[in-house]
Amino acid sequence: NKTLESQVRAQQNNVSVGENATTNSITLLPEVYNTAEGFVISEVFFTQMLTTEGKPYSNAQYIIITNNTDNTLYADSLIFVQSANISSSKRDYIKDFRANSMLAGSLYMIPGKGKDVPVAAGKSIVLALNGKDHSKFVPHGPDLSKANFEMYDISTNKTKDEDQPTVPNLDNWFKTSASYTVLHSGGVDSYALARIPVSKATYIKDYQYDANYLSKDGTTEKVMKTKGYLVPNSWIIDAVNLGIKNKYEWNIVSPKLDAGFTYCLEASGDKTAYGTAVIRRMENGKYVDTNNSTNDFTPKTTPSLLTK
Repeated sequence: NKTLESQVRAQQNNVSVGENATTNSITLLPEVYNTAEGFVISEVFFTQMLTTEGKPYSNAQYIIITNNTDNTLYADSLIFVQSANISSSKRDYIKDFRANSMLAGSLYMIPGKGKDVPVAAGKSIVLALNGKDHSKFVPHGPDLSKANFEMYDISTNKTKDEDQPTVPNLDNWFKTSASYTVLHSGGVDSYALARIPVSKATYIKDYQYDANYLSKDGTTEKVMKTKGYLVPNSWIIDAVNLGIKNKYEWNIVSPKLDAGFTYCLEASGDKTAYGTAVIRRMENGKYVDTNNSTNDFTPKTTPSLLTK
């Protein structure tokens, strides 16, 4: 029984515009959305670099998360989500879950008890794939030994991850890889930040999901399955779709979370994409966040953490 004020947004996609239209009136239904959380994914460095011998090097990947408000926020229990699907391979799901949820292929939580990880207004935290100084292994590689957290995974096969003792580990809730998680170097994943309001044990028990889709080979049709965990859209704070510019087949998340995509590769095998990143644009001292990565990000640009 209280009067509340909230920001709303309204949009309609795929509107047909015709010369002989009988009406120019469209009804838009406004939806309440929450901007109070204030954390955004401000940079993703997922591409490979080249060693002095010209060999691909993938271990220097990182994500930057920024407090886009004027107040100190706390990143404790913030979840980093990697999609179970890729944007370069569309799947025709029998039941499309995207209107309500994102299907996660891996989940990592920032540890803390509530106020252990303060992030001042306009400041950022770095999540490293591997928290070491990569300039020792590849020219201009980022020094991630100063990262806030790293994605250390316990492998179930002979390919082992490196645990850097000076960088705290994220809490891995789930991963599909038998060895360790990497960011797709072609940039065809989607990433999100979320707050999950249930315990890890409850989430793992209640939100596992087998997504069935139809796979067609000529005249043969077969039901296939993608395993993952559902993250309700209402829990997601920010989402970023990535894709190959000329091979973007579908939005992995609801267009209400991200109506576009950003990229580093203009085509498969684009060698000019080595050592590039996507970085969110700024206007008037704040990062742009219109829930459309095509508008919000500068594609194929120089990563901010490269060493000289």
